[in-house]
Amino acid sequence: MNRKQYGKRKKLRKRKIKRLMIAYLLRAIVILISIIMMILMVCGCLYIYERFTKEDEKVNKYTDIYTDGNAGNDVAPVAPKSA
Repeated sequence: MNRKQYGKRKKLRKRKIKRLMIAYLLRAIVILISIIMMILMVCGCLYIYERFTKEDEKVNKYTDIYTDGNAGNDVAPVAPKSA
């Protein structure tokens, strides 16, 4: 093998290694992005679940106060204004 052939083989190996590195890097990026998206989806679902359960608790809390405290009256009692 002469120097010219050795030089060509060395260049081909370098190109092959660069291509492999790029391919592995792209795979890693795609996998990382998909994992981040899954984490964000789970966090979003948890946030929405927490938000709506808190809203339901607030509504139940206030409706219980107005319905139980009045014992059948539709309007809440209003304190008289002092002059």
